[in-house]
Order: sequence, then structure tokens, then C-alpha cells
Amino acid sequence: MTGESARRKAESLAAAGDPDAAKWLAGARGEQRVAEALATLPAAWTVTHDRLLLPGMAESNIDHLIIGPPGVVMVDAKNFSGDITVWNDSLFQHLGGGEHRTSRNLVRELRKVHWMAVQVSTRLRVPVTPVLCLAGDRPNRFGEPQLVCGVWVLAHSSLVGWLRSLPARISDDGIRRLVPRVLSEFPSTMTDPELLAAIGRDLARTSAADGEQRALISPSGQCQSARRRKDGHPRRRGGHRSLKRLLRFALVGGLLIWGSQYISVVSGHVATLVTSVLVGGLSPGGHASDSSASLARSVEGRPPVLGGLDCQALSPERLSSYVKVDVAPLHGEDGTCRWLADPQDPATVVMTAEQLEPHSVAHLPGDLVSLTASASLAPPGPTSILLGRPGQWIPVADNRTETQWPIRLEIYRGQLGIDDHRGQQILRAAAADLNGAAQGQ
Repeated sequence: MTGESARRKAESLAAAGDPDAAKWLAGARGEQRVAEALATLPAAWTVTHDRLLLPGMAESNIDHLIIGPPGVVMVDAKNFSGDITVWNDSLFQHLGGGEHRTSRNLVRELRKVHWMAVQVSTRLRVPVTPVLCLAGDRPNRFGEPQLVCGVWVLAHSSLVGWLRSLPARISDDGIRRLVPRVLSEFPSTMTDPELLAAIGRDLARTSAADGEQRALISPSGQCQSARRRKDGHPRRRGGHRSLKRLLRFALVGGLLIWGSQYISVVSGHVATLVTSVLVGGLSPGGHASDSSASLARSVEGRPPVLGGLDCQALSPERLSSYVKVDVAPLHGEDGTCRWLADPQDPATVVMTAEQLEPHSVAHLPGDLVSLTASASLAPPGPTSILLGRPGQWIPVADNRTETQWPIRLEIYRGQLGIDDHRGQQILRAAAADLNGAAQGQ
């Protein structure tokens, strides 16, 4: 039953006289609104509600898990009061008015949703798109869906339309095969306690064996707290399936196919589809290293790269001033611009830039380029990605440069020891340099 765990919590708190009971009851009502909206999805979609994130280990629940043509989407419903706006690369809740107006930074909520999606993605071994769905009684006040700190934020009234606008990535048969895994990995909160205890023991063993992989895609530090003015207001700015078992499948079959999402394991390299990032999805595997770039481009679904990008527009000296590390260019015949900390070692890649086919980024929303956090296995560690289509703006400080071509930049934050906030700043500056040359700036 939708929102049942929240209702049970509200009843328990109410019985103890805890005033937080009202908040949990409001949360249950928000989940119900989202469930009613999701009920209008076509038959090709499977929607589950109130699933346990860590069954038998913790009471944390996933409000809604959706499996459809775009893949897996995780929705966390929030029945916030007041107005919700995006300010300074974060989300804010505004209450009251005039001199009594207060603003609360919702960065912790964004980080939690991001973290939960990482757990789901790691267990299922498929990309997952995280969504924070505003389920209050004034849904149209927020406006169009926005990607904030790697999480899509949108009103429940626009959820179904947004879901149906996402590009299809898996077939009907792929959906049918994925649904049982989702139901098994993330059982209902109403599951028998004894069964949950057994699942928890198995999950604990799997988590211990898979701990290293989980650490590679930890979302920590991926969203920064917003700066504030002196008046306190925000400043506005323009699984049971272990890794060993999966590797055994890969060695036997050579290629793991999940619908149209491919994870290619060849000589220890994992190539994850760029298209999973185009809608803000979190990939469990990461992106191929430079030494396996040609392999990554051969995987079906990866946007083809064009060779027209002027790599010289971003000099090694200028990029070094951004990343605070000396870098050397290594630009291959495949059209990708690369900068390395050690020119003799492709594994020391610091940043890559590519010009893509127009159709691969045609669906990107908004006037600004898209920025999102991701991860890499080779070289291991967190990365940040910038995607833009022609005509979008690249904001850098008080200046804006218009993108001239479909472009993708990736900075390997694990190599530099920086967080996603700093990574996005560098990506914007580098993208502006590459595009500014075309504009004669």
C-alpha cells in the first residue's frame, strides 16, 4: 500500500505524543499523490511503491521505483510546504513572507536521494535516474523539471509527462526481465520479518564483498551548500546478485546485455553508456579509460564522436591553471581531446572533451548546459560530466559563452582530489574556452 510505512510511523509517533507525527502523515499523503499520478502510465511501465532500500538491515524505504522504456527511475516524494526554488546550484524551501520569510537549504535531501539511487544502481548493475518529486498542494509553482546536484527535481503534476518524454533505452522484453530483479532486491515494507532477516544476512555478506565497488561511486561531496547574503536569504544565480556472479556471467557470455543498456567487461574495462547520463541517471560502472576509448565507442548506444573539435583552443597551460596540476595534451585520431598528468601513462587522464552528433544531445532541457556527477572504474574514482547542445549557455562567473556544437567534457575528479562543485566550475571554464575560440573571443 502506498505510503504505508510513513503512515505506520505517524501512528507510532502520535501514540507517543511526538509532534513529528504530523510530518510523517503529510509525507504519506505526498506519496499517495505521486502514486495516483504514476497510475496513469501506460501498460509498458511497471510501478512499485514503498520498497525497502536495505531489507533486513535498515528501515529506509524507497517511495517509488519505476521500470519502463527509459530504464529504472527512483522517485522520492516530498510533501514540502511553502515555495521551492533552485538557487545557487541548490534547492531551497521558502516559508512565510516579508520580514518573516525564511529560506531552508534542502541540500541534505538532495544528497540523500542521490545516495539512495547509487545504492539501487549498484545492486541492480544498471543506470538509475534519481528524482525528487514535489508532492505538495501547489505543484505548479515550481515550474519545469530541473537537474540539481545530479537529481531531477519536478512537481508531481509533471512527473508522468516528463517520464514519457525520456528516450527509450530498453525493450519490452528487457523490462519484463528487469522487474523480477527489482522486486527481489527491494522487497515491500510489508514483507514477513523472518524473511527480511534472512535477506538482510545475505545482503550484508554481499555488501561486504562488494564494498570496494560501492566506494567508487559514493556521492559524498557532490553538492555544495549555497552561499548566503548577510540577511540570510539565498543568493540567486543564473545485492543478492554479487559482483563475482556478474563477472562470471561476463566471462562466460562475453557481453552482458540488459535491453539496450550494455555493460562491456573486456580485460577488466567497463564502458557505461553516455546516454544514461544525458537524463541525469547514475551509472553503477562508470566510463571507459582513455586506453579503452575505442572499445567504448564501439558499444551500441554511445553517441558517436566527431573530429572537428579544436583541442588547441584549451592550452595545457590554461587547463593546468584550472586543475592546479601540470597536464600534457594527448589528442588521438578518434577526435577526442585528452589531457594527462603523465603523457606516458593514459591512466592519468585528467579531462577529456568530445564533439558529439547533434541527435545525441537534442533532448537536453533548459538554456544552460547539463552538469552531473558520475564515476569511473578505469581510472577509478568520481568524475563530473558536462553535456551541451548548440545554442545552450556556459555560465562562467559573470560571463556566458554559447555552445557552438554538441559537446561532452569529463573531468576525472579522483585524479585531482576535488569535489563535484569544483569539478563543475572547471568544466564550465574549459567548455567556454573551447567554444570561445569558435566565437572569436
